[in-house]
Amino acid sequence: MSKQGKNKRGAWQAWGLALWFFGPLAVAGYLYFDTDWRPGERNNHGELVVPAVPLPDVRLPTPDGTLTAETFLRDRWSLVYLGRTPCEAACQEALYNGRQMRLALGRLMERVERVYLHVGEPPEAAFVATEHPDLQVADASVPAAAELLEAFEGQAEGYWLVDPLGNLMMRYPANEPPRGMMDDIKRLLRLSRIG
Repeated sequence: MSKQGKNKRGAWQAWGLALWFFGPLAVAGYLYFDTDWRPGERNNHGELVVPAVPLPDVRLPTPDGTLTAETFLRDRWSLVYLGRTPCEAACQEALYNGRQMRLALGRLMERVERVYLHVGEPPEAAFVATEHPDLQVADASVPAAAELLEAFEGQAEGYWLVDPLGNLMMRYPANEPPRGMMDDIKRLLRLSRIG
């Protein structure tokens, strides 16, 4: 093969390699920026709060008469259940599902705390002590909680996910299966270096 043939072959190989590498990028860029096409499948089970809502620093009363810590809804991922009605069968099932989900996280569960914000009547102390000893209960019916409650919009009751920086970022209906929440939280914990 002549030197000119080798150079021509090398040029074709270089162009082929460049096309092989940059071709998919060009197609992806075209589809994303010049068309209305977007991938149809979504990976999260909850509803993403866009943009994330920063929560105010508050200290709320707890059933034992003390106030929540200064780091309330900070430093760890918080799975918050907001209850605006007395905690009866549906609420108790939602709290059970949240507990099971957290336990299923295994070694990652220490990065997630469960919080129950109640507006009005608190849950029965015996129920919380026996069924949910890891649940942090706080009274959100006090005036200091008004600004906090404004951030929890989009559903009257249910679960909310708060990141370690105090940003409200996802919401789940009260009857969300624990498997969906667990998948979302595992993914977030795997990707996050905070909390």
